[in-house]
Amino acid sequence: MIVAITGATGYVGRFIATALQARGDRVRALMRPDREPIGLPDGIEFVTGDLADPPADLCAGADALVHAALDHLPGRYRGGEGNDPKRYLEVNLMGSLRLLQQARGVGVRRCVLLSSRAVYGRRIAGIPLDETHPAWPDTLYGATKAALEAFA
Repeated sequence: MIVAITGATGYVGRFIATALQARGDRVRALMRPDREPIGLPDGIEFVTGDLADPPADLCAGADALVHAALDHLPGRYRGGEGNDPKRYLEVNLMGSLRLLQQARGVGVRRCVLLSSRAVYGRRIAGIPLDETHPAWPDTLYGATKAALEAFA
């Protein structure tokens, strides 16, 4: 199986890319021009580009897409937009939507989106934190993830 992945050089995505390759999948990873594949195994195919404008060849011929990328200030998820929430939304929400549309357009049949507990925001006491808990994001990060989940 060919699996396209975003975020393979990030904190979580590197583990996903490594596990996919270890199970025998061919891994094609989106990598920003300013990144290096440090700590990733040999044999991963890298496509240079970024989430703002995903390159068409990332998903071409892929059987599945794992979307683990998030463009944010280093070390910050919540508050990762810094002083530019418009750019944050353009890259992370709109770029993700373009990626999903692109994947659908080339026939990718499976997609896994990494989300976050941040879609729930404040936890309501007495209600388990599961799919029945109301989404109530209280950060731009959580609202972005919730919007992407709703679209998907």
